Amino acid sequence: MFIAQHIENEIQYNENCRRSECREKCSTDSMGLAERISDAELEVMKVLWREGRSMPFNAIRVELSEIKKWKKSTIATLLRRLLDKGVVSACEGRGRYYAPNISYGEYVEYEEQSYIDKLYGGDIKKMVTALCSRGKITEADIGELKEYFRMRACD
Repeated sequence: MFIAQHIENEIQYNENCRRSECREKCSTDSMGLAERISDAELEVMKVLWREGRSMPFNAIRVELSEIKKWKKSTIATLLRRLLDKGVVSACEGRGRYYAPNISYGEYVEYEEQSYIDKLYGGDIKKMVTALCSRGKITEADIGELKEYFRMRACD
């Protein structure tokens, strides 16, 4: 009975975190949030994205301690920075639970566009041309891309 009650409390707590006022307030400008994530903070975000739901601090700490060998204080500092930036939200209860305010897909989209903007002035054709001229795209890749674009044209 105790275990079932604990699991039910955990589920209810995660539902409350998803609906939290902070999460709704902070998630309005995901692209602006994405540009402010440092490499170390990205490691924390990866843990949250992988989990797919809000996580207690202790679970985040255990995972990052194993993967990165980071200390509790380092992880707490990174989470505090992410909170301050509005990239994650936190809910109180039986410990502190954290949830991302941007999705992995939103972050990747921002990083891709940022890369193209920085290196190629926002011109994707210049990027592809540069990759081709350096031999980074093979004939097989070009064939696959042609097929992909042919299929997309029919959609």
